[in-house]
Amino acid sequence: MMADIPNIPTIPTVPGTGSSGGSSFDPDAAAYFTRATVTDATAKQKISDCFVQLKAASLWTDITQFKIGRSAYNRGSGSTVYDCKNAAMDGTIEATGPAWGVDGLVYDSAQDAVTTPQNQSMDGSWSAFAVVKDGIGDTATNRRAIGTNNANGATLLFLQSDDKSITPFGCFDGATAVVSSSGTDATEFHMLGITSSPGLQTFYDNSTEIDSQTIVLEAGSHAVQMGSSRAANESMTAGVFSVMIIYGARRIITAEEATIYGILKATICSDQLP
Repeated sequence: MMADIPNIPTIPTVPGTGSSGGSSFDPDAAAYFTRATVTDATAKQKISDCFVQLKAASLWTDITQFKIGRSAYNRGSGSTVYDCKNAAMDGTIEATGPAWGVDGLVYDSAQDAVTTPQNQSMDGSWSAFAVVKDGIGDTATNRRAIGTNNANGATLLFLQSDDKSITPFGCFDGATAVVSSSGTDATEFHMLGITSSPGLQTFYDNSTEIDSQTIVLEAGSHAVQMGSSRAANESMTAGVFSVMIIYGARRIITAEEATIYGILKATICSDQLP
């Protein structure tokens, strides 16, 4: 008579790590891979790990838009920029561009933009983060901006209200303001952030809070887009756009901003962020 064969314990699978000997991805990441036809193994692993970590930090549910401009991390061709979290928020590349690139969407014209279906209340609570490199513009009045300066003194992160559009490369706040900046190296990627609640905005460069300002933004609904199809001084006419994350109804606090930066640096932007 044969002896009973003891039960062999199964090796647990950690979502997004593939640590069980196969590839096991976060379910939202797997759905995104199918929809956007992401096939690159490294990209898939980093996206899945990013989702898992954002969820563990309670920073996933309130995301309104999450877009990756890196070609291997999205469809990488055509005019649709697929949203990682919400299919209803897929973006559309303008006829002039930007173009898909290994590091992100490549902007080379004042008319380049990615439009999205989102309309955002600017005078409420919200947060916007963008991983970008370089940019063109100027230090106009009515602009509250942060970021990495280029040779022309431009900045990369703004939310402009004068033409009813939100673009993550600076901030038009309806009042004269001073441009804040941290550094002049236009060759590096930075994660730029702006968090807002009624009467207060805070600005970030990577994981550093660089300013906070008491401010009143105009009321009403504003379109969200990646890049601007307006005049050159309100656009990203040269640069690369890697990631955009929008929290449409949540002000992210400083500790959470540092967590978002750390997660992107460890995953999707591990070869980009300092």
